[in-house]
Amino acid sequence: GTRGMSAFLVDRATPGFSIGTIEKKMGLKSSPTCELIFQNVELPESAMLGGPGKGLRIALETLHGGRVAVAASAVGMSEEAFDAARSYAHQRGEFGQRVWDVQGIQWMFADMRTEIDAARFLTYEAGWRKEKGLPYARQACQAKLFATETASRTASRAIQIHGGYGYMHEYRVEQIYRDAKAAEIFEGTSEIQRTTIGREVVKGD
Repeated sequence: GTRGMSAFLVDRATPGFSIGTIEKKMGLKSSPTCELIFQNVELPESAMLGGPGKGLRIALETLHGGRVAVAASAVGMSEEAFDAARSYAHQRGEFGQRVWDVQGIQWMFADMRTEIDAARFLTYEAGWRKEKGLPYARQACQAKLFATETASRTASRAIQIHGGYGYMHEYRVEQIYRDAKAAEIFEGTSEIQRTTIGREVVKGD
């Protein structure tokens, strides 16, 4: 069971440890993702982290902290996509008016700005609680869920505002869209975040 799980620190030079295939990903190409292979690896007791049976607790604590970091990264992606779209909308003209002057486009910016600000404050709260040593599992999941989905929506809207240019590698927004999608998946998918949030709410948090 989970009580029997322990965590270990493995040196890269440990016999039996090797790195497998480096995956080709849709986004986040500057961050390599690869298979880690443990073939009959033997470790000394001193390599254990936190003591016997503490592995799951360490993993979950690491996950929650990572979720706050992913949320912060997603807010940054959203801001960059928003700024790129706003700059383009101010410069680009269509049928005698700037893209920015179209009411429907202004509504898109209103939604983006509102969601980005909300994502930022959810992330601030989760980070503050972590820093103060307060329980923050639910807040970390809420921040990660909302910030990453906001990043995907913002990047998608930014591409839409750019029109055909947004689909081209020449413009940064298409890369933000690919990277934002990854943020919805690692450190727990959006579905996992919702499950954890629901469980914490039922517990009374």
